[in-house]
Amino acid sequence: MQNKNKTQAELELVGTLKMLAEAYEEVSVLKMQKVRGSVLTTRDFLDGLSSVFIDVKRNYGHRIQKLMKNKGSVATFTTRANNGKNLSVLLSANSKFYGDIIRRVFDTFIKDIQKKNTDVLIVGKMGKEFMEGSKLKRNYFYFDLSDGEVTVDDLKPIVDTLVQYETVNVYYGRFSNMVNQIPTLTNVSGHEILDTKEATQDDVVQYAFEPSLDKILTFFENQVFVSLFKQTINEGELARLASRIRAMEEALGNIEEIEPRIIREGRIYRKSQQNKKQLDMLTSVYFLKNNR
Repeated sequence: MQNKNKTQAELELVGTLKMLAEAYEEVSVLKMQKVRGSVLTTRDFLDGLSSVFIDVKRNYGHRIQKLMKNKGSVATFTTRANNGKNLSVLLSANSKFYGDIIRRVFDTFIKDIQKKNTDVLIVGKMGKEFMEGSKLKRNYFYFDLSDGEVTVDDLKPIVDTLVQYETVNVYYGRFSNMVNQIPTLTNVSGHEILDTKEATQDDVVQYAFEPSLDKILTFFENQVFVSLFKQTINEGELARLASRIRAMEEALGNIEEIEPRIIREGRIYRKSQQNKKQLDMLTSVYFLKNNR
């Protein structure tokens, strides 16, 4: 009876897991259909805008370098008041069942910040959980954020912290296709080239700035900065949804393999019980005949 009850309990558990996996997958597919087009279209636009942002900053930096050349001062490549520090941001999630993308992003993040002099900001409960479980003991800012679609108003508390820093690097999952989601590092403050290579006249793309270079850079550092960060949030959501769909597909595949095995084992058990009953009956008949 115990084995029979155990088989029934296992079948009920597998059935429940199957329904959950199908529900998670269906909801993720619906959400993905809603956000995929807009995210990928906006990606192309903002990738180009980010490149212009870098060029604008390099123009500004080159001009400041020329002004400071004979003064022995350190050039500043920003019009924003900031603390001159670097900030590394981890975008994770509040809930689980997103496959391995969040863990892989965190592994990339933790490996990098161990080697950098940077402050840390974590978005999402999963990232906080991973950080608390890591061997790296470092103070960090933490913000909660919905896993679904977010608005600029939702991001305001986070952005208010980001704008205090000169350089902001964001670690997140980037959608490549339904099979591959890539841990990615992007800079939303326009510093990629400036961090690795000193700007020279030959490197700088020449622009005619109207009304002025200072005002154009100020616009980029306030408006475009927020747009680039919001895009990384949306990219992260798209990658998580794709990773969840893949994870649920794998789970359903495993369930499809496990369920028949449980049923088969249940049949074997019932057959063994029937054989045992028949053997007991034959044994009883044998003893009755011999004891007459």
